[in-house]
Amino acid sequence: MANASMLVIQDDVYSGSLHLDEVLLSAISEAEGGAAAFAFATKNGLSAIFDSEEFAAFCRSGHHFELYLGIDAVTNVETLEYAGELSSKHGGRLIVRVYYDSGHPGIFHPKISWFKNPEGDGCVAFVGSGNLTVAGLQGNIEVFSWMEQDRASFEETLRTWNGWIDAASKAGRVHDVDDPEVLARAEMNAWGRSRSALVRGIDRDDISAEAIDSVPLNDENLIMISCVPRQQGRGWSQFAMAKEYYTDYFEFEVDESTGVPKSTGQRRVLLQSVGEDGTLGNLESRAGNISSTSRNFRMELEAARGVAVLDGDNPVVVFRKTGARSYLYEVFGSDSPWSARLKEFARQHNPDLRGNQLPKCRASITELASIMPALPLLKIEGPWVELDGAGD
Repeated sequence: MANASMLVIQDDVYSGSLHLDEVLLSAISEAEGGAAAFAFATKNGLSAIFDSEEFAAFCRSGHHFELYLGIDAVTNVETLEYAGELSSKHGGRLIVRVYYDSGHPGIFHPKISWFKNPEGDGCVAFVGSGNLTVAGLQGNIEVFSWMEQDRASFEETLRTWNGWIDAASKAGRVHDVDDPEVLARAEMNAWGRSRSALVRGIDRDDISAEAIDSVPLNDENLIMISCVPRQQGRGWSQFAMAKEYYTDYFEFEVDESTGVPKSTGQRRVLLQSVGEDGTLGNLESRAGNISSTSRNFRMELEAARGVAVLDGDNPVVVFRKTGARSYLYEVFGSDSPWSARLKEFARQHNPDLRGNQLPKCRASITELASIMPALPLLKIEGPWVELDGAGD
């Protein structure tokens, strides 16, 4: 591997835009080790990267990853507790530490990650402006460098990195996530949490997670409703869709010459499920995929696992677009009173459906709310913003 670098822009007004979560998860899929340091983190930011299937596969292969977080702002106790849970979930292969020095006049402010190539043959690294928050990973306008190093250059980088971590550890600046001093400081960052979703008619304290970031959008066609087609041997969590939904609504890219997803800088979407009680699930960062045999365009939906469906029936999923490649979604089984109403709504709003086709449509929030104003997914109010802290 030769040394190389390129500038990456995270700004969806630019056709060549890539999101930080997309390049990080792509790199994890190829890596045999790595480390990162971020000034600020949120629970959803951690979930998008370190609760992904890509990172789980990385850990199952026996690899380790070191993560250093700052707590001078934004990173709160909930985030640190979740970091500890993720470390346990991955068998200790995710090692999370906090960099903090109460006596230092400045703050911990890096945003860097590196990934060791197979057999130590160099690395790929990303250095830029985005934090480990949903805003930093997708929502904000960010700029970062994508660097590739050969074996010799990576060895020098590794010496520098290890030298820094060793010096900081000896100086007492590197702590466990459950260190009492760390938790006391992180408790002061409660203001830095994303504003919890405000749900009309649902107790604020019952909402269990942050809502994903949102940017202002026109209301036209922000809703997509579809029955979930049955996938042989795959259960309901594999959501198959028409190509126009795959590319136009979810903004996945397809290589028109091969008919498969583009492999370089593959786009991802951020999903967050909504329960019928209005609670929000963990963030899901999903890449699209295309079956090599059926040519189905598919995406994994965690909330569809184990949904109760009667023989001959199909669950219904409703998506609500909240920002560039960011979505809330809700899944309804046969026992839900919403299921039949949503299917009928989809039939009425898609004149192109043939009699034997499963109901599906796109609609505006206004159209759906005029018929089903109490639908939990519609009762989530936005915008939702993860604060990245003053002076970031």
